[in-house]
Amino acid sequence: MLPDCNGTHLTLDSPYSNQGQLAGYIYLSIGCISMPICSFVFYVFSRPNVKQSSCYKLLMITTSLDILNLISATIVSGFASIFGVSYCDNGFKWLYPYGHFFMCVWYIYCASTEVLALNRMLVFARPQLAIFLFKGRRVWLWLIPIFVYSAFGLLIDPSMYFVYLPNRGFFLDGKTSVFHIFNNFFKLGFVTACYIIMTLFIIKLKRKNTNERGSRISSHQITLSLQTLGVAALADFTSCGYLGANYFPDHWAISQYSGNIGQLEWIFLHSKGDNA
Repeated sequence: MLPDCNGTHLTLDSPYSNQGQLAGYIYLSIGCISMPICSFVFYVFSRPNVKQSSCYKLLMITTSLDILNLISATIVSGFASIFGVSYCDNGFKWLYPYGHFFMCVWYIYCASTEVLALNRMLVFARPQLAIFLFKGRRVWLWLIPIFVYSAFGLLIDPSMYFVYLPNRGFFLDGKTSVFHIFNNFFKLGFVTACYIIMTLFIIKLKRKNTNERGSRISSHQITLSLQTLGVAALADFTSCGYLGANYFPDHWAISQYSGNIGQLEWIFLHSKGDNA
């Protein structure tokens, strides 16, 4: 017997809620628009003349993870709500291990965005260190700590997983995990700190006119970094919205839709396509 199942009924879900089916159609509609966009962006980043930059290589990684997250947030969620199925139903038991896989993808995504933020910050704060850590094929070595981090998150709490509530239309933590909470807040703080430092160094460089001919930092690097800053700001906004939506007071009428709002925030986070 899988956890939270009473026969074919998922006990965490509400059998009387009908908001899930509408949410499912909305999620699928957004997915049909955002996934082709993200796929095109991934294609652009993967072209040989583009991916020479370490930043674009990292953006390839984060964009591929955006696509995987969108599959969960729009396609899997949409069909589950439209047909009202969960891992408790016969023929859909695979949704339970999928919840663990989905958690793994989320950890990988968080670590990847942190590495990207570190890269952008070091390019301006410590250029020589950035070259040493990220030049050429060295950037691919960062996949090792990224995957190790994700594996550690799963090993430290192997019972942690995501579960989708089809009748209510949003994902829920199958079990509260201290590591998962730490991961979410650390990502928010680390990425924000890196881009704040990067911005301060860009301002400093501009004031000293170091971006003129002969400068080590090209105008393209500045433009690219400011674009990734914009993406990070959007990510921070949607992350705060996702976290805040779960804490609406119960007496607010909107509180019954807090999970759906959080799901939409999460979808928009990955729909951006890292369009640097």
